[in-house]
Amino acid sequence: MKMLLSQWSQSFPVLGRKRVVEVGDLFCSFARRFNYITAGGSPLRIRLLQQHYHFSTLSSSDRSSLVPFACCGIVNGETGNAQNVLPTIGHDMVRKKKCSGCETDGDFHDHASEEEDIDEDYSYSGNHGSSHIPVLLSEVIEAFQDVELHTFVDCTLGAAGHASSIITNHPELRSFIGFDVDPVAHAKASSRIQEAVEQRTKSYKDSADLQIHMIKSNFRNIKSALHQLGLESGQVDGLLMDLGMSSMQLDYAERGFSLQLDGPLDMRMDPMSTTTASDILNGWSETEIGRILRDYGEERQWRRLAQRITEARHAGSINTTSGLLQVIQKSLPTRFSPGRPGWKKTAIRVFQALRIAVNDELTSLESALPHAFNCLRPGGRMAIISFHSLEDRIVKRFFLKAMGETVSKKSKKFRDIGNVENEPKTNVFKALEGTCALILTRRPLTAGLDELKSNPRARSAKLRILVKK
Repeated sequence: MKMLLSQWSQSFPVLGRKRVVEVGDLFCSFARRFNYITAGGSPLRIRLLQQHYHFSTLSSSDRSSLVPFACCGIVNGETGNAQNVLPTIGHDMVRKKKCSGCETDGDFHDHASEEEDIDEDYSYSGNHGSSHIPVLLSEVIEAFQDVELHTFVDCTLGAAGHASSIITNHPELRSFIGFDVDPVAHAKASSRIQEAVEQRTKSYKDSADLQIHMIKSNFRNIKSALHQLGLESGQVDGLLMDLGMSSMQLDYAERGFSLQLDGPLDMRMDPMSTTTASDILNGWSETEIGRILRDYGEERQWRRLAQRITEARHAGSINTTSGLLQVIQKSLPTRFSPGRPGWKKTAIRVFQALRIAVNDELTSLESALPHAFNCLRPGGRMAIISFHSLEDRIVKRFFLKAMGETVSKKSKKFRDIGNVENEPKTNVFKALEGTCALILTRRPLTAGLDELKSNPRARSAKLRILVKK
């Protein structure tokens, strides 16, 4: 790759304008594939994955600053003459280029889903005292801003980051129900919700009396749990799902979720469940392990990894995260040596696949979505945050199904809505309307640059919003 870019660099003096634009577009596609470059020896990410930038949309002056940057051969951490070039390329100087097929009637298209998408939160480790930062908090608050919430359900309570904000921003709220299988989450959420209730009482003297229900159960049981509380179908005003892991689970080595912290291979979100990641690696067949890595991790090297894992466990059980990482290192080709992006992403995929298998996450999500939709009242709103393509694909397909009709590119049964009356300003882009529901986010909302600086874990988050009719 570096040699190829070097050859382009030598050819630029004799290339015409059209050829320079073509080479620039090709470089941008390479940048989207690698998802980062380096400048001055320090890694810096360029958000090309979802923004879909094109070199041909730049002005001539902007191209002149980008061309030497594109020709310095910066790939996988190898830097050329990139000093002082990156700062000249601002986020505001790039205009989005309309992609063919994306703006047709009924097209629920997502560029990010086409790219390799994995949950990369494993790469970040914190400490036990670090505060929990909820992702896409402002977007979630705005999603329910104009909804009169009397009953709200948080299907993934966690440390109650989103829940406490909903409580403080809705004085009319009378009933809050939070689901989580993790007892540590309940302990942290309880104090945080209590603080939110006290703050709401001080801010709104006429706020309604609030009943708090914290349920230690998986959200797949939402129908039966709400029935026990006396809530039948069609009585919930708002519902939130924040899928994936929480900071608490990553920051404790004994939970076995993090690549950075050595600990037992547990990965159970519910400590009372029986199957751990160690049980899978040491007890399941090579075929089943390969299926998990292929289907849940979308790992290309799944056959090789499954074979090496079964060979390694004959020499001794794989019981720690560091032990698993050593097996992964020895299993990969030399081009995926430690410290290279390929190595890190492969390890992340393996950990993601094991976590999904241990907690049966995708089955739980598929089971919970229809019940969650049915519990909403007409006009009730559902917001779901996903962190990798497997989750997002399930959510997206369910939203389309819940609309009542199948959306195709040539279909004109669904009208595009430029400004939905009484909807938050964030969602003024085109929505999709069906006979049973309205999808407010034709494309998912993602974290902005300011949030990414303060909370890197938000970089994979996607928010989709659905309104029941």
